[in-house]
Amino acid sequence: MQENKIKITFAGGAKEVTGSNFLIEAMGKKMLVDCGMPQGEADHGDVYGPFSYEPREIDYLLVTHAHLDHIGKIGFLINQGFKGKIYSTKATKEIARPAMEDAFHLVSMAAIKNGEEPPYSIEDVEIAFTLWHTVDYLENVNLGEKLSAKYFNASHVLGSAMIQINSDGKKLLMTGDMGNNSLLLQDADIPTDSDFVCMECVYGDRKHEGLETRTKNLEEIVLNTIKHKGTLVIPAFAIERTQEVLSEINDMVEMHKMPVIPVYLDSPLSIEITHIFHHYKALLKQSVQDKINKGDDVFSFPGLHMSHTRDESMDINHVPGPKIVIAGSGMVQGGRVMHHVKRYVEDPNNTIMMVGYQAVGTTGRKLSEGRDKINIGEAVLDVNARIVNLGGYSAHRDVDSLLDFVKVVAPNCKKLNLILGDEDSLLGFQKIVKEKLNIDAYIPSADEVLEF
Repeated sequence: MQENKIKITFAGGAKEVTGSNFLIEAMGKKMLVDCGMPQGEADHGDVYGPFSYEPREIDYLLVTHAHLDHIGKIGFLINQGFKGKIYSTKATKEIARPAMEDAFHLVSMAAIKNGEEPPYSIEDVEIAFTLWHTVDYLENVNLGEKLSAKYFNASHVLGSAMIQINSDGKKLLMTGDMGNNSLLLQDADIPTDSDFVCMECVYGDRKHEGLETRTKNLEEIVLNTIKHKGTLVIPAFAIERTQEVLSEINDMVEMHKMPVIPVYLDSPLSIEITHIFHHYKALLKQSVQDKINKGDDVFSFPGLHMSHTRDESMDINHVPGPKIVIAGSGMVQGGRVMHHVKRYVEDPNNTIMMVGYQAVGTTGRKLSEGRDKINIGEAVLDVNARIVNLGGYSAHRDVDSLLDFVKVVAPNCKKLNLILGDEDSLLGFQKIVKEKLNIDAYIPSADEVLEF
């Protein structure tokens, strides 16, 4: 490869939503953008097989944000010999530690259950944080001669970033996941001078409901739950979705749009990350900061209970409805939410509310698709509860917002690549970009190599 070219290998996240992992070679350096865990059917059973590159040769790992499908394999990367520097925003690093520790616990438990050794150790996770450096938004990070990176606010989750790599004046933008009109976070900061763009397309063929519609729908769901003295189960992602739901319920309670009922945050990880949000008040919208400055803890309200321990989680069973249970995992693929879905899914007085992307093959996807029966462990359960999909809670841009992003970057973009989406979404957005903007967007395949 000539030194004045940028080479990218799509080691993960090509034609799939999860498993973000991109190898970039420029100016004699090798960089990864993200090292994420595949989820759902993208998890082919060989998650911890050999990387398609040599981890010992990687100079830098640039992390976009702290969701596990972007950081979940960092411990394994360390185990396989990576000794380079890791960069992210401060908030991403702080969230990543409990998220990676929680993930290791689940991975090690699964390995023990199967009579196997875990693929990496908790020491590998700890080593990662000795290599981890933090940057501010819009700060230039020197990666070598004529090579640098800059982080831009992606407004996806707290601390999330788009990363622009500058190689001798040529600029490659890796968007990571991009935010959807966040209730809490400041608006995204999109660079307009990128020569080459690799952009996420999770919802490249779908529109979300607006914030007002979302709020009205949540109010209707909560009041319907109260009317039927039922249980509302919200499988929530620990980062962002949980905090948005808490802030919306806080507003409903304070504005007397709902009575005080028991609301359980049944996720130690979500509880810890909610505390981290308080550390980064400056990254929140000014209106949210103003509320907090006036003494309103937007993530707490009368009736809220934090369930730290397993016993506290089990005690929720004995509390009659109406009540709300917020628990992970968001795709109903593990964690305490499995117990709650199993307990409440067969009662028509109950509701299960899906608030984020559900990967193909996950229990959450099966629920959101309207399956009559689901399997949890050995149990086959009738789905009698009301299943509601609130797309407005997604932390990803919808098709219209993605198109707005392309309009901003298009004037200087020489090559637009569509990543981090399933094939239908990618093909749908590719067609829309061509029809509306006359831009020929490219869809890379897994392990494909491109040179710019």
